[in-house]
Amino acid sequence: MSEFAPTIGRWWVASAPSDHVPGYIDRDLDSTGGPWRLMVEGRLAELPEPGYDRHLTIHGDTVLGQFTLERALPSRLLGRLDDSEAQIWHGWQLIKGGHVEDGQRFRAAVFRLPHLWDWIGPVGLNYHTLGATLRSRPTPDDPGEALSAVLRDESRVTLGRNFVRTVGTTGESWEGYGVYGVHREKGVSLDELEGLTLALARLHSILSATPMGSYGVTLGLGADEAGRRLEVVDPDSPSGVEWGRGSLRDPFFDTAEIAFEPFIRAWIRLHEDATGAMAAAAPRDDRQFVTSKLIETCNGVEELAALEWDPPEASDEDTNVLTLLKAGSVSRDLRDFVGFHLRLRRWSLADKLERLAGLAGPESVAWLLGPSISEWARLVSRLRNSLAHGKKLPGGLSDDMPFVITAQFSATAVLRLALLRLAGYENPLSKAPGELLWSGGKPVVGHPNSDLFHEFETVASYSRQWKVWLDRLGD
Repeated sequence: MSEFAPTIGRWWVASAPSDHVPGYIDRDLDSTGGPWRLMVEGRLAELPEPGYDRHLTIHGDTVLGQFTLERALPSRLLGRLDDSEAQIWHGWQLIKGGHVEDGQRFRAAVFRLPHLWDWIGPVGLNYHTLGATLRSRPTPDDPGEALSAVLRDESRVTLGRNFVRTVGTTGESWEGYGVYGVHREKGVSLDELEGLTLALARLHSILSATPMGSYGVTLGLGADEAGRRLEVVDPDSPSGVEWGRGSLRDPFFDTAEIAFEPFIRAWIRLHEDATGAMAAAAPRDDRQFVTSKLIETCNGVEELAALEWDPPEASDEDTNVLTLLKAGSVSRDLRDFVGFHLRLRRWSLADKLERLAGLAGPESVAWLLGPSISEWARLVSRLRNSLAHGKKLPGGLSDDMPFVITAQFSATAVLRLALLRLAGYENPLSKAPGELLWSGGKPVVGHPNSDLFHEFETVASYSRQWKVWLDRLGD
């Protein structure tokens, strides 16, 4: 974690460097406008013109050095007894060590996510490597090879081990931690870096079944800057630091079970092309209603399915319907409307749920959701549609909270497994090709102690209940 102390200095909007005012910056973690609060004497700037994005970049010279406050807006204008004015601004990102210009690019950056050390495999809890020759424990003198992946935008992402040495009166010790790096010859912008850190944070959130946030971001300037680096100041401890405290820090799989480069490249591609699916699949800190979460999850399912597969071809019956409408001089707009719903009928949410569920493997999905995946998909689809359109299901199912909660958990489980599979995870422990969870009447996972697998077990404990719920539906 980066350290921060409140400080005073002079501040100005990046686009108007001559108009500076004195100010004081500190943290305000309760604000909805950003965790950084800047109070200035006088007016730093007028409220930006109305628009979608009115945030400004603010630069400061303080007794603790140079700062940049990104995505800032004035939150209050204070009047004083002496008729003077003061402004309070809030911003979302504080950078220490220099003044960052809008659109500036950086040759390199490093960042951390909680407990990366426990993902660089093979780790001790990995059943896939049991019986193999134990590797020597990584040390500062022998940290092991860094993993590397080149993305489609030519960025290179690396994952390696770093160490902190401690020397005391009783001797020397060290603590290891994992760190991601990104390097790009033409540079990476803050927005691009944020997208990358978010994609990897969501990956680790899914693997650990707990929200994860990036921290310790350091930005490297060009070679002409003599190695000078800027630091993104962390306002608070990131999500995920408490993961595994008092129990086991065991991800669903580690890097020894995947081909790192193609997996990371595919994961970043999926995050860019199916952002909604990623957002729905990754655990978050917010307290969303389970019904709203189910709708969001199903929207993610539809987005991911549409990305990976084309809808079925129109049937002869559908084509005949549209031909008759055209012959009857029905307007083009109405024919397009009818055609859309005919396609929707042939490529329904239930179809997409069933197809994505199948990516876990036939035995795995039967263990997870019961013998009839189509029944499960039909029930979840009916529930989503009833919630979206405000129409209750028969048999009291809309008010049956165990049913609603299990539907949400199961849809999320399917979406997470589908994303991992489409990124390239194949479960090397399974002797049956394609089985991610279960084969031959027993679990086949490298990390049966992981929180995510425990969540899958909870969903599987309801696998026989779907038939009961379907009978209550009555159709």
